[in-house]
Amino acid sequence: MSEYKIKRNRPKLDKESIEKGKDFGSVLKQVKAAPASEIRKSFYKTKWFYSSLAVGLIAASALIFHNFNKQEEPENNIVSEKIVSKDNSSENMQPVIPLLSEEKEMQILEKKSDSIKTEIVKMQKRLPPRPKLANDKNYRFELDINALEFPELALYKNIRFEVDPSNKSFTKKIYETEWDNAELKTRVKNDSTYILVLTKGTEKKEFAVYPVFVPDDFEKEIEKYNAANKNNLSKISSLRKDLEIVEKKKG
Repeated sequence: MSEYKIKRNRPKLDKESIEKGKDFGSVLKQVKAAPASEIRKSFYKTKWFYSSLAVGLIAASALIFHNFNKQEEPENNIVSEKIVSKDNSSENMQPVIPLLSEEKEMQILEKKSDSIKTEIVKMQKRLPPRPKLANDKNYRFELDINALEFPELALYKNIRFEVDPSNKSFTKKIYETEWDNAELKTRVKNDSTYILVLTKGTEKKEFAVYPVFVPDDFEKEIEKYNAANKNNLSKISSLRKDLEIVEKKKG
């Protein structure tokens, strides 16, 4: 490899000048004062150059790394905020339901309860009375029924009408009386209860009764009832479950 030498025509320095030249600042002034064309080739080949270069690179790397970290901090914060905001986005958030006052909530439950009860009554009107097994301890009558007047009873055969035991005024004497006429009136409260009107001359008595069947007829009639009213019975059962849930919420 070729070596380059710098030729300088300078006078020989005396001892005092040499001592002065040991000053580093003076040396720097001399280097700066030297022509660039004379130092360019040899300067970058010196050990001092490479050492200085290494130190400079280390310092520059440290500075760049420091600045990079300072720039990363706000970005990390932004990412963190984005993650938080993503968790709270419309995709992941549950719908916010405004809180209702206890009074308002109770009003809503009452309204819903009334609505379900009304619907159950409507459905029950479409059903014939559910067959009941006759109780031998109670009084009962066998009546001729007009199917046009009571279409809900047209499904059944061999119906008897049992006097509701809650009728405390009904006695054995009334039962054994020979009445001129026994007439059935419309159902009461949309259940299986009817009104039996007994008349004799000017005497008139009314009692609550409901249709029943003796054991020999009961099983056949209950099967007939369930088959004919399967859909309506299912709907009523579902409505009653809904009503039970609402009533529990009401407390």
